[in-house]
Amino acid sequence: MFGSSNLKGLEKFLEAAWHLDDRTGEANFDIDREGRFNLPGELPMDWGKTNKLQVFESELSTAILAKVLGTTAAIYRFTLEKGFLPKHANTVLKSLHATGKMEKVFGLGYSSLENPQPVVLQ
Repeated sequence: MFGSSNLKGLEKFLEAAWHLDDRTGEANFDIDREGRFNLPGELPMDWGKTNKLQVFESELSTAILAKVLGTTAAIYRFTLEKGFLPKHANTVLKSLHATGKMEKVFGLGYSSLENPQPVVLQ
């Protein structure tokens, strides 16, 4: 359980969590496979499963393109509340820009709250 009255505190907590678990940011062990071992000849459990990062990237991209998230401050807050770091959102922003769906790419971070930039779609 974690609590903070400031988004910077949440970001610091998530940095520590993602440092311990670079795949899901949730635990220092594979939380999906706890107590489970593959039998000989059995496929790994995560085969064909959409991972947490892919789901987040899809949700973020959809929310931006639907104009639900119209500023960098809104994207920053959305990212942290979903349990991800600004670097994960920056990857989506760069991808949207590279595919011609977004005009500008702004680096996302705590400063986005103090100086929010509008998201300009093409």
